[in-house]
Amino acid sequence: MASRRIRCSWLPVLALLLELVFGAQKAPKPPHLILIVADDLGWNDVSWHNPEVISPHLGKLASEGIILNQSYVQPICSPTRSALMASRYPFTIGRQGDVIYPMDPTGLTLNYTILPQELKKRGYDTHAVGKWHLGFCKWEYTPTQRGFDSFYGYYTGSENYYTHYRNYSYAGKHTEAVDRRESGYDFRSNTSVNWSAQGQYSAFLFADRVDGLLRSRSPGTPLFLYMPFQSVHAPLQVPRNYSDLYKNISDVNRRTYLGMVTAMDEAVGRIVTSLKETGHYDNSVIVFTTDNGGPTISGSNNWPLRGNKTTLWEGGTRGAAFIHSPILSYPGSVSNRLVHVTDWYPTFMHLAGMSDPQGIDGLNQWEALNNASLSDARDFFVYDLDETNGIRAAVRWGRYKLIVGDPGPSSWSPPTHIQEVTPAQEEAKTTNEELHANSIFSTTFRKAGKRTKRTDAAFMRMAVEYFTDRLMDMKDILKPSSRLTESRASNENRRDATHVSGDRVQKDKVLQEELKRRYRLSSGANLRLSDFKTVQDIVVANVTMQLYDVLDDPDERLDLAKVRTDVVHLLLARLQDELPRYHPREVYPDAILAAPDNYGGTWSPGWC
Repeated sequence: MASRRIRCSWLPVLALLLELVFGAQKAPKPPHLILIVADDLGWNDVSWHNPEVISPHLGKLASEGIILNQSYVQPICSPTRSALMASRYPFTIGRQGDVIYPMDPTGLTLNYTILPQELKKRGYDTHAVGKWHLGFCKWEYTPTQRGFDSFYGYYTGSENYYTHYRNYSYAGKHTEAVDRRESGYDFRSNTSVNWSAQGQYSAFLFADRVDGLLRSRSPGTPLFLYMPFQSVHAPLQVPRNYSDLYKNISDVNRRTYLGMVTAMDEAVGRIVTSLKETGHYDNSVIVFTTDNGGPTISGSNNWPLRGNKTTLWEGGTRGAAFIHSPILSYPGSVSNRLVHVTDWYPTFMHLAGMSDPQGIDGLNQWEALNNASLSDARDFFVYDLDETNGIRAAVRWGRYKLIVGDPGPSSWSPPTHIQEVTPAQEEAKTTNEELHANSIFSTTFRKAGKRTKRTDAAFMRMAVEYFTDRLMDMKDILKPSSRLTESRASNENRRDATHVSGDRVQKDKVLQEELKRRYRLSSGANLRLSDFKTVQDIVVANVTMQLYDVLDDPDERLDLAKVRTDVVHLLLARLQDELPRYHPREVYPDAILAAPDNYGGTWSPGWC
């Protein structure tokens, strides 16, 4: 009897031990999530694309993580930040096409729960350090009322790196001959103006703030740190010792700009050191991305990509980015999978152990990026869709990119040290296998040596399945080649791969005139995609369209629109499918009440 009592007395202890062992396996600690956003950083402004750039800390994080070769952002600042926080294409919430200016009476819509608010539900501490630029005309738009426990930084889009003053010119009343100009201080600790930041370089202020934050908290509580740097947005300012590192560069803007990149790199290095010294690093996931392509007018460079900030070309939208974490399965990799800026919201929610959010445009990328899997999280996205001043849109599906309307300035900007670009140099610039691999559907694992691929034929099968109910839209217009997969070279030599049937030529001319009368299309500025009922209407109305195979031709030099008209139709149809979600861009006149003189010389909320 005594023996039986002794055996029974061990049961609670055994149960407790089993719970401790298996419970710990079931519920791993959510990782610390660190989201670092550089401002106006170009494709050729990072050391993993350009060895001229001195960024040892960022370079180490990238090389020991996963370099994201096809990570896409919006072509300009506020739209990217709204997509990050809300995981919705900007054109669906009126945030496309332009930034939020200091006197704009608007902000990121309050109708949606944004990323820090979601992570708070999972028990995360949430902190924002740096640039906001999502509106501040009323307190409800500001970070500490949108899910962040603290905010240290500035509300507007740009300012002096040392004085933290922002100047803004705007149109005066119609009776005034000149524009008016406002100037105000913009630096906050939570909701209070922080005057003590004056005279200190912002990148180092932000690094010091993060260091203090990490040393004042326990790594046992999950952390979401959102760190949108001011660097490397204009004005071009940096301590002299950083620009002096680039004395070999004659162009003063480029020299200063790269000095700013190196200063930002040092700040990132300080933050990583703080993560390690405070016990946060081993259970952290760090995502680094630019907010848009680089502005070549102020020292940036996107070579060899075409275009720059504000444009829909790859140079304006393909962002320098990586993910770094000690918990990655394949560190030291280059991924060619499609990633869109909206994807970080659901990816972070997945890492936090939360269920997939509904009604967003982002997709969870963790499994696709972290595992050598055949499945891809994404094969389609919308670059942008804006009808404010005529049609301006672009979509990507598989290897193809369709541009409709005017994508913006279309030049290539060679690095300043290249005085004359020879044909041989142009050919050589896209030969880097890791950075311009011929399949979006692949990830190169350096250590594992694995690669997965999906062919162009798979894209066409996918397209046929999607458009079974829309094939009447293309009936009798095209006679496509039976060859669905063609190399870049063969495309150049096969301009007749598809041809328009002869009896349709005259019909198209008649229909084009009819469409002009029907929709009163007198010029490109009057065109809107929503005016057209079918893909056929768009085609015969001679709307400007360009098609690129951005896997074989990432520099967008060979327009395939007249060669692959079948693909043009498919992508147009997908773009049309997005039109019901279109929300016109929010455009407001400057609000005089926002003038800093009304708020003690500061840019401050409370006027809308």
